[in-house]
Amino acid sequence: MSMLNEQQLQEQLRTPQGEGEFFARWLELQSPRIGGVRRAAVFLADRDQAFVAVAAQPAGFRPGAAFHSLVEQVRAEGRELVVKIKEQSPPEPQTSPGHYLAMPVMEQDLLRLVVVFEISERSAASCREAMGQLCWGLAWPTEWLSRRQCLQEQERWARRSERLQGVLELAARSLDPRDGQAAALASVTILAERLACDRVGVGLVEGRQVKLVAVSNTAQFDRQLNLSRALADLMNEGVDQQETLIYPPADAGRGAVLQQHRAYVQHYGAAALLTIPFVDVDGVALGAYSFERAEEQPFSGQEVDLCEAVVALVGPTLVSKHLNDRSWLRTSWDCLRSQWGRLAGPGNIAWKGGVLAALLLVLVCLLAGGEYRVAGDTTLEGTVQRVVIAPFDGFLDEALHRPGDLVEQGAVLARMETRELVLERINWNSQSRQHQLEYHRAVAENQVAHSRIIEEQVAQAGARIALLDQQISRAAIRAPFAGLIIRGDLSQAIGAPVKYGQVLFEIAPLDAYRVVIEVDEREIEQVCSGQKGRFLVNALPQESFPFVVTRVTPVSRVSKGRTVFRVEGALGEQPRQLRPGMQGLAKISIGQRSLLWLWSHELLNRLRLWLWAVLP
Repeated sequence: MSMLNEQQLQEQLRTPQGEGEFFARWLELQSPRIGGVRRAAVFLADRDQAFVAVAAQPAGFRPGAAFHSLVEQVRAEGRELVVKIKEQSPPEPQTSPGHYLAMPVMEQDLLRLVVVFEISERSAASCREAMGQLCWGLAWPTEWLSRRQCLQEQERWARRSERLQGVLELAARSLDPRDGQAAALASVTILAERLACDRVGVGLVEGRQVKLVAVSNTAQFDRQLNLSRALADLMNEGVDQQETLIYPPADAGRGAVLQQHRAYVQHYGAAALLTIPFVDVDGVALGAYSFERAEEQPFSGQEVDLCEAVVALVGPTLVSKHLNDRSWLRTSWDCLRSQWGRLAGPGNIAWKGGVLAALLLVLVCLLAGGEYRVAGDTTLEGTVQRVVIAPFDGFLDEALHRPGDLVEQGAVLARMETRELVLERINWNSQSRQHQLEYHRAVAENQVAHSRIIEEQVAQAGARIALLDQQISRAAIRAPFAGLIIRGDLSQAIGAPVKYGQVLFEIAPLDAYRVVIEVDEREIEQVCSGQKGRFLVNALPQESFPFVVTRVTPVSRVSKGRTVFRVEGALGEQPRQLRPGMQGLAKISIGQRSLLWLWSHELLNRLRLWLWAVLP
């Protein structure tokens, strides 16, 4: 074969063609490359995995038993084979010595193609070289198989897409009306037109029977007519069996009951009937569609599949539209009837047990009682809190205590700087002595008026000195009583200026506390003086402490986004582990109430407020 002819064959392999022509061209291209080829054949697997010869060489050659035996051997072993002709079983008569080369082609772990070449006798090395050449040449069939697979997938998806598009189009046109009755009429009319049916009806399950809702091309119909009852009977037969019913049946041994369908055909002359029920997600039957043809034109498998897809999509939506069309009274009544049916009917043991348990729980809540307690956030405060202020303007010299320290009465808390005061006292002291000398000189010279002025200056200097002595003595800031420092950290303010009257420390005693509770405005009316309660602090969650309400402050404030009132309580005992400023939760005992009232009173109060707001 010339190079030009080989290029022409390759070009022909690249162009789309049938499988027989493709593999014939491939054998024609591959045989010269292997050399010594006497006969060859290509076997392709069909859908049942049976191998059929699709191409052979030379022209007119039909593979015999030897070739088919090699194909089965390759299929069994799953690998390539090199077999001498005389060793082949069954042997082929009138065959000269040579070899068979058999090569499989796999696709997705399945044997798709087997190529068999009969070549003249040659050495083992030459056979291996021929097998290598064949392996390289199998790239064309492998690529052809992949292209065929892609085309088959594209055709399959195209058919599915076309079918899905048709289903969605029918469903969209059927469900376009918002009214349930109009949507039902539109669905049966469109299906009758699309499927060339003489009559299409739809019915919905009400109670235990199917109620006819709409008939194609009929705006109004009487459900009491014999035809309407017969259509409802068809649908009941399909709903009872919950499967698609076809008459005449395609498979006599299917086992479906078609009694009503036979009776309908006898009375109304229909030639073909199709009934398709539809169910909800739980498998409960909702209704059915019936299709009728008067001519001898049975429903094909594709038409049945299309109808089942449309009914499965349209049916439940149609039920939802009909349910939405009901009045709220009818909706409530249907809901109550449904629940009563579950309660009074057979089965539903879990539902009945749940209702009985709920009734018992309500009864227990009505008869049993519990203590009603009003809760609120609480803070522990000292009954008396004293502030320690700066005795004069000056600078802080030393801070000896910090918040949290226990101090005794008279303990030095901090010291003010006294250097300027001492210098000022020395200055005034020298001025006092000078005035005294001037006073004695004026007295000696009998200067009465002048001596009186100097005497006043001496008294002024003495008063100033006394003031400075008092300020120096007060420079040591002392605790007014024994207690706990709850505020005033001056350790970071050494040397800072302070003003007279500035608060430096707050001290609370350790033997007198009061409990401050924040009670919500919705429950403050229940609280009054003398009621008892208990509180628990965050620092001591393992122990609660009793208290008695002493005061309800009639002034509200906003705390944490809600309005609260301040309630004060007194402790009977003063536990040593408590400290001012501790926070926690307190509960005030109000009295005994029923459990139902305890759990529902807050909701009822909200309901009363809402009704007051909306009612005229």
